[in-house]
Amino acid sequence: MKKLSLLLLLTCWAQSAVLAQPRLSFASGDGLAVYADHYFADISYPYIILFHQLESSRGEYREIAPRLNKLGYNCLAVDLRTGGEINFIRNETILNSPSGSSSQRLFESKKDMEASIDFVKSLSGKKAVLFGSSFSASLALILAAEREDVLAVVAFSPGEYFSGNPNVSNKLSQLTKPAFIAAARSERKIVLEMTRTIPPARKTLFFPSSAEGSHGAKSLFEKEKGNGDYWLALMMFFNSLKNIEVD
Repeated sequence: MKKLSLLLLLTCWAQSAVLAQPRLSFASGDGLAVYADHYFADISYPYIILFHQLESSRGEYREIAPRLNKLGYNCLAVDLRTGGEINFIRNETILNSPSGSSSQRLFESKKDMEASIDFVKSLSGKKAVLFGSSFSASLALILAAEREDVLAVVAFSPGEYFSGNPNVSNKLSQLTKPAFIAAARSERKIVLEMTRTIPPARKTLFFPSSAEGSHGAKSLFEKEKGNGDYWLALMMFFNSLKNIEVD
């Protein structure tokens, strides 16, 4: 019986070791150490950079990233300087994050996201897709509008999270990259108002019809009702990117 228990323990350990992702680190613009999980699939694939929502961590993408790998992308799931814990994965970047107000740290997370783009560029040399959740979805949209080295952007539950400084809607009038924007049904009015300045040809909007949906990227979790509708719409968007130059 003891041998069987030991065997089961070793088997579980081996499986967890296989499933664990390599953890990387790099410096943000102000020198803060940023931590990320690397979901690597193929050297020829472009990258999707995954950013979490408030009080969360890179663990938000623990079950999402492997599915994105299967769509032909490597993934980097990043711990931003504001967050907490999700899916038993603690945000490690926040441990050394400078003090400041919550709203200040939210916008300063943009430095971490910019560093993530630069880091991925050093890995692949290709333009990256930005994937944001809640406040990081808004920052991802802003960065997609500002940077030429961004291929496209996926934004789950974006909003005006920065007390008007900056005003996200005003920034998005400059967005020329393909954008997939999704939200729960209760967030529809807010998202429609905020994204009204994005040129219609550039944006794909999705709101679930069969369920309420959840806030942020959690809508894609297997346990969430209606997640299949979100995944179908998202996969159609990624399929539309195949004809876009990624170098």
